[in-house]
Amino acid sequence: MTLRGRRGVAELLFLQSLLLTIKGELRLTGQPEPVVGLVGQQCVLPCRLQPAGSVADKLVEWTRADMDPTYVLIYRQRRLEPKEVNPSFKERMELFEQGPENGDMSLKLNYPKLSDTGTYTCKLVMDVSSQFSLEVPVVIGAVSEPQITLERSLDKLVFKCEARNWYPKPEMEWRDSKEQIVPHEDISPVQDDEYFSILSRITVEMWASDNYTCTVRQLDIRETRKTNFTVPEIYKKYVSLEIHLTNIVAVSSVVVVLFLVVLVIRAGRNRRRRTDETDGAGMPLRESQQSEITRLQQQVELQESEITRLQQVELQESEITRLQQVELQESEITRLQQQVELQESEITRLQQVELQESEITRLQQVELQESEITRLQQQVELQESEITRLQQVELQESEITRLQQVELQESEITRLQQVELQESEITRLRQQVELQESEITRLRQQVELQESEITRLQQQVELQESEITRLQQVELQESEITRLQQQVELQESEITRLHQQVELQESEITRLHQQVELQESEITRLGQQVELQESEITRLRQQVEPLQHESCSKVSADS
Repeated sequence: MTLRGRRGVAELLFLQSLLLTIKGELRLTGQPEPVVGLVGQQCVLPCRLQPAGSVADKLVEWTRADMDPTYVLIYRQRRLEPKEVNPSFKERMELFEQGPENGDMSLKLNYPKLSDTGTYTCKLVMDVSSQFSLEVPVVIGAVSEPQITLERSLDKLVFKCEARNWYPKPEMEWRDSKEQIVPHEDISPVQDDEYFSILSRITVEMWASDNYTCTVRQLDIRETRKTNFTVPEIYKKYVSLEIHLTNIVAVSSVVVVLFLVVLVIRAGRNRRRRTDETDGAGMPLRESQQSEITRLQQQVELQESEITRLQQVELQESEITRLQQVELQESEITRLQQQVELQESEITRLQQVELQESEITRLQQVELQESEITRLQQQVELQESEITRLQQVELQESEITRLQQVELQESEITRLQQVELQESEITRLRQQVELQESEITRLRQQVELQESEITRLQQQVELQESEITRLQQVELQESEITRLQQQVELQESEITRLHQQVELQESEITRLHQQVELQESEITRLGQQVELQESEITRLRQQVEPLQHESCSKVSADS
């Protein structure tokens, strides 16, 4: 198959996956692998609505089935509801600020703990009959930086690497400067409060390598930490000097022993010569012995000076050892100071977090107080409006009593006319509702026709895919494949256009539904007003009838 044919097949496969995506319904998506977090570091549990859309006015629930209460977070009508949430998760869980507006219900877990490991469920309730859920497994681990220390054993180096407070139990590995694995000896791990601490050591030749790396990794949480250690040059010089001085001392000791043996042999020979020689030759013999003694004394003095020099070298060696220990102590002090600074910065950060949490709590209390004040103000305003209305009613009653019978009848006629107008308005709104419902029915029919058209086009695409599969067996029919691909692209654009039309019509249907609901509410309100006005008319008629009888009686009396 040629390159063009393979590219055409790949494009067709992409179109097929695109069509499947277009045909898909609403669903929740996350990530294929478990969410991995570290103790003390924020992690995010993904949960998104596909296709994206606002869920700000819906009900979002995060739960964990192995806990009681099971609720981790509840989001309803654009606000969080912390009352039913498990106490261990309060003030540690939150959503992204604009997340629900964009269909993102991902959960931010602050200051995770090892006990937060488990399976969480993201649930979206659109309405009573439409609910979606997604399970999100979470694994929380703990890590730290490994620490390397150096010791010496004769002409070898001993390195120790320690990693504290890991979870789950990690593995350790040593490598030299050539990235070759160095065999190590594991020391029994220690488990303290669910955390693991491991220790290993290696013993290497003095000049085997200048740099060693200790690597600690945990595959379950996909975490790795490395620490490098470079052997100081001054340490190597000191060790070489120490070995050299040791060799010098050993050679000097052998020389001194040999010299003493020679002296003993010579003394024995001289003693024998003195017994064999005559008294006449005594004087030259004494002179030779005296010169020999002088030479031996000089050699002894040279040996003593050499021993003094060696003692000075030993003192220098001890001084170098002391200086090296001072350097190691200074490096340890520097490391401890860095740890203290890190801990102080962490304490400062935690204090800032506590201040922020207290400020958030105070602001929440202020918001509650403001909402309570607003509610009381609304109640006061309602009561004032009710008092005003009652006062107006009293004024109207006094006005009605004061008005003449003609004014009462005119107001009665005016109210009857208003009732008739409102009834005609209700009739007109009902006719509009019927027209809009018929329009909705027509749009739905169009949507169904367009969906059937989409189905037909998809069937055509499938037929064309089978045709392309047949044409792929013959390389000479590539031009036919190109033509079919162009038809597929045209049909894809047609499908996209139809989908856009469907979306526009669905939005139009939604808008018409909203208008219908508003008009129905308006009809209900007008019906209530009509009932109130009818009751008011009945009451006024009851008040007018005695006045009419009284006026009639007065007229008859006057006549």
